[in-house]
Amino acid sequence: MIMERSYVFSQIEDEMEQVEGTSFRALEECYKHDELLDELAREVIICARRYFQIVIKFDRLRDFERFHLEEAEYRFQMGELDLSRRLTHISLCDKLAILARTSLAQGIDNEWFEKIAGRNADREAIKKWALRSTFEEISGIGEKAYAE
Repeated sequence: MIMERSYVFSQIEDEMEQVEGTSFRALEECYKHDELLDELAREVIICARRYFQIVIKFDRLRDFERFHLEEAEYRFQMGELDLSRRLTHISLCDKLAILARTSLAQGIDNEWFEKIAGRNADREAIKKWALRSTFEEISGIGEKAYAE
């Protein structure tokens, strides 16, 4: 995959600054002492990674594969990926909200949720967080901050 020409990667790079306390590792660290919250946090992270993968596939299909597929096949694949992308995004938003509510119900601070999604659980902000956090994880950018 050619990342330099990717629309998704150019969006991520434009907003590369990760808000402190919102990385995957920060979520894992926050909840590692509570079995239920740890499991919920892991589900959020897995869903964010899955969303990232689908968005990248969608981006690749839109930008590159359309030149190699028949029109009908291209439209079919775009429709399938678009549906998968939307459903995964909805699932991610729901999982984040469940984690935030459950941690609050157990008396654990969930200020990270507002840092990720804002006061109104902004779906666009959640999308950007998932893409940026996954990109940082796979590129190793986030790990440099943890090593310091």
